[in-house]
Amino acid sequence: MGARVTEGDLRVASSLDRAVAGAEVVVQILTFPTFPVEKPRKRYTFEEFDHLGTQRLVQAAVRAGAGKFVYGSGSGAAPDAAKVWFRAKWGGEEAIRAAGIDHAIIRPSWVYGPEDRALNRFVAFHRWLPFVPVVGNGRQRLQPVFVDDAAAAFARAASPQGPQGTFEIGGPHVLTMNEVLATMMAVRGKRKPLVHFPVALPKLAGFFLQFLPGAPLSPDAVEFVTGDALADIGPLLAKFDLTLTPLGEGLATYLGS
Repeated sequence: MGARVTEGDLRVASSLDRAVAGAEVVVQILTFPTFPVEKPRKRYTFEEFDHLGTQRLVQAAVRAGAGKFVYGSGSGAAPDAAKVWFRAKWGGEEAIRAAGIDHAIIRPSWVYGPEDRALNRFVAFHRWLPFVPVVGNGRQRLQPVFVDDAAAAFARAASPQGPQGTFEIGGPHVLTMNEVLATMMAVRGKRKPLVHFPVALPKLAGFFLQFLPGAPLSPDAVEFVTGDALADIGPLLAKFDLTLTPLGEGLATYLGS
């Protein structure tokens, strides 16, 4: 498609000037490799990437003369948020606002699609197990947004005349985790029971697993996947020409039998 790959590392400020050289717009949509399990020794943390890394990258964008910065934040970002990932996202947003560059900040809720690392775990459980395990009671409120819709929002924000400001994006409907999984099973054409496990069990497992190489779990990661993920989509719909895809329709594009 004519793209050129340039290597850079958000942890190393000196690598970023080369990465953004000649860019008219810089779009940052990334996280650390072991997300959501932090690895402080490698500086794979929300603070290092979402806050300080964003600060380094937007400063490099300004030095490079870029005209706009588009940032993938997260719904729930706030300076006084209870969770570190939301505080880190807010720190990144503040760094962008302080840089004085034209910008758009997009705050997705829970993005799903063919290669996501969240809902697809449950798809695998549904495929191979006689039941679908759920951490907690499954009543957390979610607003899943199809990856194609999120991509369209970022692309439009990055256009020369694209909207500026801060916008949350989620799906058109608020669902519980139980309802999300029921929709997934309906699309796949086979109903299986949901088996709920107390949050304490995976947290305990995560306490020990977090110290292993390539750890799949940590206590904070359990908190991350069991919290609400909602979005106020009104401002986005007012400024972007978007039609948000219902969960069942989005899943059917890649899970339908």
